[in-house]
Amino acid sequence: MRISLNSHLCYCMNNFKPAEDFSEKSPFFTISGKLARALEVSEQEQFAIGIWANEKNLAFLEKPDVFAEFARIAHEKNFYFFTMNIFPFGDFHGARVKENVYLPDWRSDERLDYSCRAADFLSKIIPEDVTGSLSTVPGGYRNFISDPSDISRIAVNLAKAALHLRKVYERTGKKIVLAIEPEPDCIWEDAADFADFFGRELAANADCREFIGLCYDTSHHELSGLKPGEGIDLCLRNGVKIAKIQLSAALGASTLESKKYLANFADDVYLHQTREIKGNGDIVKHLDLPEALEKADHQSYWKIHYHIPLYLNSLPGGLSVEKKELEAVLRKLAENPAICSNLEIETYTFPVLPEGIRKLDIEKSMALEYQWVLDRLKNLEPRTSNVQLQTTGRCHGKND
Repeated sequence: MRISLNSHLCYCMNNFKPAEDFSEKSPFFTISGKLARALEVSEQEQFAIGIWANEKNLAFLEKPDVFAEFARIAHEKNFYFFTMNIFPFGDFHGARVKENVYLPDWRSDERLDYSCRAADFLSKIIPEDVTGSLSTVPGGYRNFISDPSDISRIAVNLAKAALHLRKVYERTGKKIVLAIEPEPDCIWEDAADFADFFGRELAANADCREFIGLCYDTSHHELSGLKPGEGIDLCLRNGVKIAKIQLSAALGASTLESKKYLANFADDVYLHQTREIKGNGDIVKHLDLPEALEKADHQSYWKIHYHIPLYLNSLPGGLSVEKKELEAVLRKLAENPAICSNLEIETYTFPVLPEGIRKLDIEKSMALEYQWVLDRLKNLEPRTSNVQLQTTGRCHGKND
């Protein structure tokens, strides 16, 4: 949804299994319709959907007849699109994902090709007056990157992606920025890591300066050790575009009782990188929650990468919802919306939340998260509703 003149908010649909057909009855469209109604979005106002399409789904959407039907449904239901999550290349639900979510990484031509195809797809549907984004893996998982030449290969492929995005812009007039998403235990864990790499490897390239930026995930930065909101300031000082902000909360545990309850969150699907914060401020890293439960100091404060519904403040067992980073970023956005125009709520872990927390239907939980964010962004300029879905040719505003 357009929440100000130039700011857009959506919910990333990666909390659902990928749509097999993108029909009118798929969760992609039906849940989005329920959300729009729950948020009292008028029929005249367009509602944004955050696309997730893995490589298989993207190949399906690229078929002319499928794309035509997809565009028709979106137009009839008054939906529009400004961002795609292209972080998971393959399966993301049900079976074990863990560290394989980063593969193929940016060393590979597969990742480059997939990303360029996603840019081509998004350029067909993004409104003319909106800068779009593609969120992607942070280079690669650190344990997979052993050769110094790997970093050079990653830099080369990112430069190729930036060149492709420039050509998309020249061909279509649609500006789309590749948004690198730092994550714990990857080669870029936070904004500071990426800014350092960007300055050394990409800043001299004009295409990279214009078409490569950051996807700033607030849950990930909650674990970074940076002060709340410091990563945003660091990007602005170092000329790194903030192409997209993913609004997410993390999980915290401070007592022995709460750490015992954490066993309920140790699912077999996703990585839940854990940070043990010592009394002197030192941080001990654990690759996953089961490792922390086995090895970490239970007297320390723990922060866990686990996306928790934003409206929650506390959890069973004495666990806490860690959102100081989220709240700091929302305050910065309320003061200066120009920081980033692409905002996306991302609570992909909803399907694996313990049943005691997953009390609401998923669409009701999503609507509460939307409202929680909107309540904190009330100071933005009044929104307009002249966004119009583009499928071919120009993208017309409602008053054209």
